[in-house]
Amino acid sequence: MAVDQIDVSVVVPVFNCAQYLETLIGSLQAQKDVRLEIIAVDDGSSDDSLAVLERLAVHEPRLRVVSQRNLGVSSARNAGLELARGRWVAFADGDDWLAPDALSAWVTLGEARSLQLVLGNGFRFETDPEHHPRVGLAKWLPDSSVMSGEEWVVGSVARDAWHHYVWLQLIRRDVLLGGNMRFVENIVHEDVLWSAHLANHVQRLGVCPTPYYGYRTRPGSIMGCPSQRAVIKRARSYLSVVSSLVSLANAPGCSPRMRQALLRQANVESGHWLGLIRKRITDPSRRAVLIRQYRRLRLARHVFAGAMSKSEYWRAMRAWWLTSVRGRAPGALPLRRAALLDATSTIPAQPPVKWEIASWTKSL
Repeated sequence: MAVDQIDVSVVVPVFNCAQYLETLIGSLQAQKDVRLEIIAVDDGSSDDSLAVLERLAVHEPRLRVVSQRNLGVSSARNAGLELARGRWVAFADGDDWLAPDALSAWVTLGEARSLQLVLGNGFRFETDPEHHPRVGLAKWLPDSSVMSGEEWVVGSVARDAWHHYVWLQLIRRDVLLGGNMRFVENIVHEDVLWSAHLANHVQRLGVCPTPYYGYRTRPGSIMGCPSQRAVIKRARSYLSVVSSLVSLANAPGCSPRMRQALLRQANVESGHWLGLIRKRITDPSRRAVLIRQYRRLRLARHVFAGAMSKSEYWRAMRAWWLTSVRGRAPGALPLRRAALLDATSTIPAQPPVKWEIASWTKSL
């Protein structure tokens, strides 16, 4: 298919989901009134995923299969982006499903309103997406027909309803090229940073509220994996996300309301990190490394600055207590109450926090 004939490039990262691939690829083949290409990137699967993709590609010329060693979902998506040729780019996970009119509805909306980003809606299912009740994932969707990326982030974060899932986004490819957009690799929860960066490059955004995208829930995912290695990777990733949100918030040119929204989201993500530290990481030495890193990145003041409610202040306080008091060396004197008051006082704008991944991930 000629490049100028491709409406949508669908990038599909694949890792050990052989039993679900026919469902996902079949749902893409069934898309109505849209010309698409499917770029499936097998990320070093140890099951039959690659063989299934290659078998499907024999009979589907729109399916392009790429294989790489296991580098993670962000790397697989980046590899797919390098090959994308459509006017629009969408993402789908290998174990999910799209309703037949999903892409055509998104593209029609995007073209009619000259949008740069279309936000879709989705629903969760376990086994049969075609007959599952489609209860929308979104707790809140903007009313405005067209808005900026900043308005999206500010409005969503204010309602604790920022749906930053990349598989609910249809993006003009020229926006991705102009912003040199790429996923941060070697972390999970990469959607948060991707969406925060994307918002800075989007001036025209619209919403399609119909839940067309089926998100499969299954115990083998990284979120459900009970292994300590997976939990530590998640905690490490949350630190990266919080640090990067702080850096974006303090970057030159960031508006005051966007800065507050990003810091508030950093507060939310720090709560996820705190939950893993307190309840899921059983090795005291690994926990201590993560606590020291939180201190070294000087995140506490920014997490406090992002708090806008009692629960958010309490979240910031617990993280501060864990990292500033309990995390001190044995025998160290306790902090005075005045230090607590200093930590919660008004904090002036800080320079961007340096995101030092390479220097500390090796120690975990």
